[in-house]
Amino acid sequence: MSLSVRIARPSDIDAILEVQAHGDGATHERFRSWATGAVDAAHERLCIAESDGEPVGWAATRRYDDVADAAPAGEYLMGVRVRTAQRGRGVGAALVAARLELIRRSGADHAYYFTNVRNAASIAAHRRWGFREIARAPGFRGVPFDGGEGVLFAAAL
Repeated sequence: MSLSVRIARPSDIDAILEVQAHGDGATHERFRSWATGAVDAAHERLCIAESDGEPVGWAATRRYDDVADAAPAGEYLMGVRVRTAQRGRGVGAALVAARLELIRRSGADHAYYFTNVRNAASIAAHRRWGFREIARAPGFRGVPFDGGEGVLFAAAL
């Protein structure tokens, strides 16, 4: 499998929607609108992973310039989705590594991410890059954690 990750272009939106649909995710109009805006936004980066030229995953970063919900200003790893059939093949890891490199190149010295405390797979996977817990709350950056608690992590770059 030949895997590559690159910054998404406007022409990638349909492929991102397809990955979202085949990764057990919602593809409603709100997601389409967000993805379309994220491609050209100055404070967001949308990446696409391709295997042998076919889209197999997407992931995003977002820069926040303010402190909110006990979350510091800075660069955050945000959404990620991998086609169900491609999970366990390193796509998610490649998307994390590529986004951390983008954040490092932007001049940031830390990266942040948050998840539900019950998402043990995500927490374990991000330890590989040195992410350590810095806070817990019912939500971060307007994202609530229904049925659980949110955990905010930071990693030095």
